[in-house]
Amino acid sequence: MPNQLRVRSDIDVVANGGRKEDFYIHIDRDRIAQAQQGLVAAFPEQGIYADLFKLRNTSGKVIGLASRMTGLIPDANGEFELAVNWLLLLPSRGSFLLSQNPSSLSPALAEGANIELNIQQGRMVVGDREFSELAGSYVEMALSKDTDGDGKAENVLLLSTLLVGVDPA
Repeated sequence: MPNQLRVRSDIDVVANGGRKEDFYIHIDRDRIAQAQQGLVAAFPEQGIYADLFKLRNTSGKVIGLASRMTGLIPDANGEFELAVNWLLLLPSRGSFLLSQNPSSLSPALAEGANIELNIQQGRMVVGDREFSELAGSYVEMALSKDTDGDGKAENVLLLSTLLVGVDPA
């Protein structure tokens, strides 16, 4: 979808030459599919879940899709760690994969608490097109916002990225 209409991006240039971009997911209304509801084929491993969401910019406009995959994976010692990966697809720009550092996961999350209630951090693993020569980190944070002006707070998930260019050599 390289020729898709590009919705305005909210990118801030930061002092070190990098760029900061925030992405929002309105948890209740932006969920497109949830694997544990049986709407998609099961993963080969038990306990791995995938969610699909609409992805929004700061202005609330839908700019792409986000897939979140969570599950317990064995480490080198056979102990299980919770892995959380996000794949963000921005049709007019490209896509990139974000992965949480298992050591940054809170104990509540590791015990199966709702992921939207935690603040987590991780790194960008790989990207294509516009994101192919970038590296960086991200923070995942739950917010409670009145997004439509009706006086009722909505659960919103913020993925805030900080990306910098890398030397391709």
